[in-house]
Amino acid sequence: MDIATFILLADPQIGWEDDTKAQVQKLSKLNEALSFLSSQSYPATNEKGDQLDITCKGLPIGQPAGVFIAGDLTNYGGHYNFSEQSNLVKYHPHNYSGGDILQDIQALYDPWHPREDVTQPSGCGKIYFGLGNHDFVGGDGSTNQWGDDNPGFGWRGFDDKYSKPGDFYRYQMWNFINQMHRGYHQKVNLRWYDRTPRFEIPADAIDCNPNGTFWWGDNSFNYVIDLGPVDVYQLHCYGGDNDHGRKSGLDWLKRKLAAKGYARPVVIVQHFSFFTWVNKGSDRAKWDWCENQRDNFLEVLAPYNIIALCNGHIHDTEPKWPRAITVPNARGTFDIDPKKVLYEFRPGSAMHQKFALFRVETPKGGGPGSFNVIFYSAAVEGQIPITWTWKGWNKSLSVPAPIYVRDIVVICMDHEDDVSPDLPTKCTEISGKSSDINKGFGGKYVYIRPLLTMDRSKAISSLSIFRPKTEDKARVNLATGAKGGFRYVNVYRDANLRPVTRLLLLRSDKKVTQLPNGFNEISTDINEGRGGDFLHLVWNLEY
Repeated sequence: MDIATFILLADPQIGWEDDTKAQVQKLSKLNEALSFLSSQSYPATNEKGDQLDITCKGLPIGQPAGVFIAGDLTNYGGHYNFSEQSNLVKYHPHNYSGGDILQDIQALYDPWHPREDVTQPSGCGKIYFGLGNHDFVGGDGSTNQWGDDNPGFGWRGFDDKYSKPGDFYRYQMWNFINQMHRGYHQKVNLRWYDRTPRFEIPADAIDCNPNGTFWWGDNSFNYVIDLGPVDVYQLHCYGGDNDHGRKSGLDWLKRKLAAKGYARPVVIVQHFSFFTWVNKGSDRAKWDWCENQRDNFLEVLAPYNIIALCNGHIHDTEPKWPRAITVPNARGTFDIDPKKVLYEFRPGSAMHQKFALFRVETPKGGGPGSFNVIFYSAAVEGQIPITWTWKGWNKSLSVPAPIYVRDIVVICMDHEDDVSPDLPTKCTEISGKSSDINKGFGGKYVYIRPLLTMDRSKAISSLSIFRPKTEDKARVNLATGAKGGFRYVNVYRDANLRPVTRLLLLRSDKKVTQLPNGFNEISTDINEGRGGDFLHLVWNLEY
């Protein structure tokens, strides 16, 4: 069996309580409990003596694969350290330790900054950090700028230019994420700086500059960790977050999900809840997202095998977990069971010494697996031992029903896709290059959106590129608004042929002479006759 065990924390939120030192000590105590886990077995009962509803009772827990933190590391964006920031020669972003609150976080979780009075977790795997609304904005956690509550100067970059003062804390916190997970490989004042990260994430698994940058306007810093039987995605505040000019990362997420296929088990970690404090309609709440943003994001997730939605933000653990949320399908992208649900889990706040332990188990050769979740809470706040609470939860992980492509829609837009609700799914480019068909030609931004179904009889069996001399007004031209005449996608249905199960794009600056690994069929060059990149549709057929 392939087994992945991981810990979910949320809301350490240093600075929330007036007595920061006492808050750090409670988190230090919690780290002691985390370090103790690997030597324990899964319990049979909770603190009340009730039987836990899990299938792994008595089995050794073993060393977890990692600790995922669902945002709000701090209450004030790390605060600031004027003397360090003002030293332009010594303190560049790669070695900036941050304000006093961020230094407390480092003392708790960063192995390069241990402190005698603080215990760091050990034997728990890597620490995977996420940011929440309090890490980005003012102490009230609202979406407003910091206003008067800022250090009076901007964040200094590698080019010695400064951000707006109100953006200082955002740069500081994204810089921390970069220090932890990517490191820096930059030339500063003619000197090369090569700083390794504490908990490295491969460059192809995180949406950031591989050389190390904290420019959160250019990258989302979303990342995915392959734990063997499951992929865990860290999306920070929420999936599709483009607040304060941040790139949302939805395009990156769509590409990563598509590359792994519809059956791959996935866990989503983000700060905001899918239930609590979700504002009605399209109006943003002061501290949260809204229903439209949530539902657009859920449509992105709809075709995939999402086994858990994990979040923080709400400090208390409510007694009935998980919660089931129905997946919307407002734009008809996916023929699914209208009763399809996703399950949300919340561990409660780490500063109140709460967390959750997840175990995902699948057979090595494929087939049904199991998923177990149990919750911890301090018996008395500030004290150990930690006790098991609630009743636990388990679910059989059945093999998902096959998904097929039933048709395609060509979407023309005036802007590059990032958070557009018109493209919950699209043909992504397999290596991360642009999926805009008109890339390099001007004109409209053109995308191909596959329509999906679980009904095999509705599936298409092949596709081709067609270049007529005259316009077909019943269809959308792939070269809309650009040079290249008319070009369209034809789809074919033949019940005697294997159906298409996945459709992506392949873009190359060289002629493609062989089918890429993992695919069964390839189209002719979409850009044939107009220059530019070689661009092909590639697809999988049912086994």
